[in-house]
Amino acid sequence: VLLAAGDTFRAGAIEQLATWAKKIGVDIVYKDAGSDPSSVMFDAVNKAKNEGYDVLLCDTAGRLQNKVNLMAELEKIKRVISRELDGAPHETLLTIDATTGQNGMQQAKIFMECCQVSGIILTKLDGTAKGGIVLAIRNELGIPIKYVGLGEKLDDLEIFHQDRIADSILGIGYVVSLVEKVQSEIDEKQARKTTNRFMSGKFDLNDMLETLQQCNKLGSMGGLLKLIPGMPKIAEE
Repeated sequence: VLLAAGDTFRAGAIEQLATWAKKIGVDIVYKDAGSDPSSVMFDAVNKAKNEGYDVLLCDTAGRLQNKVNLMAELEKIKRVISRELDGAPHETLLTIDATTGQNGMQQAKIFMECCQVSGIILTKLDGTAKGGIVLAIRNELGIPIKYVGLGEKLDDLEIFHQDRIADSILGIGYVVSLVEKVQSEIDEKQARKTTNRFMSGKFDLNDMLETLQQCNKLGSMGGLLKLIPGMPKIAEE
């Protein structure tokens, strides 16, 4: 996997993406702040082709749909990528803040005209937003929701499941997501061992430390509460 830091305008954007690249162990292509984003994409695409990368993720700057110059820049980036690699970009994902409401719909319409968005990433669903904009975007524009953001950590970006978002809108929560998180992060054998020691009265401070370390893998308590029915409001308080 190779990352391309195309947000050359926002202060700290390049450094932020470089930090994430280092954390997850992937390479990144970037230039100095203020550089032409299209030149970053040109270098990234050619590096990906020449060095045999499987996936190239191109990050671009956030922009308002009413800023003509920024939208023109996005079109240029797309032309450069398409010129350097046939059929690219294979995915064009638009990130929308779930708290923006109907403004998100207008944003999606403009971006569809500009660069044929193939999917939506809906963020901030861990807050008060219930993601009702999902229904409008899917029904009126036919753009599929690909991912949802439930927090700010690496594993808080999840594949979109329509039944789970429906549960969230109804206030039922993300129970299935919680179960999957526990299954993926908790060592089942260790959990059984700890349970047996607790039931037999042999549970000690070392067992408590191991239990806390296991629970820490699941993230913050506030984040977990937001996945449980009826708990999001308590988590906010």
